[in-house]
This record gives sequence, structure tokens and C-alpha cells, in this order.
Amino acid sequence: MPANPRIIWNLKDGNNQERDYKVFNIPFLLVPDEVLNKVRILKYRYLRNNTLFPTEIDQYDSYVLRETLHNYIAHQDYVFFMGDL
Repeated sequence: MPANPRIIWNLKDGNNQERDYKVFNIPFLLVPDEVLNKVRILKYRYLRNNTLFPTEIDQYDSYVLRETLHNYIAHQDYVFFMGDL
């Protein structure tokens, strides 16, 4: 049976109940950007020593998320999907 490569994004609430989802299918060329747009990247504020002003950073680094998705896509085993091509 051929494989069906896909990426599934899930949004869950505080009770771990699924609130939303989206399935991304091949071709995966634009999928990393689409998935990244679905991820809620919140701002995180913290006070560094010797300052009165908080430093703001993103909860997740978009470069790291994009690189993770690229690695996931690049290292999939597409042999079963390709069949006899």
C-alpha cells in the first residue's frame, strides 16, 4: 500500500481538546511557510539585570521552526509513495 505523506497541524485548547486542524499534502514546496503562519508565536518579555525595561523575544524562533519543517520534508522516505515511477 503506498504511503500518503502529509503534514498535519493541530490546535488544542488548555484541556487538550482539538480546536482546529489543517492537513498539508504534497507538493511540500510552500508548506513550511503555510505551517509557520498557523503557529501562534507569542512575545515573551523578561527583565534583564540592571534594567527597568523588559526585553521582548518571540516564543519560537521562526528560523528554527522552518528548518525543522525543511528537515522533516527532506528526510521523508518517499519510496513507497513514488511506487513504480
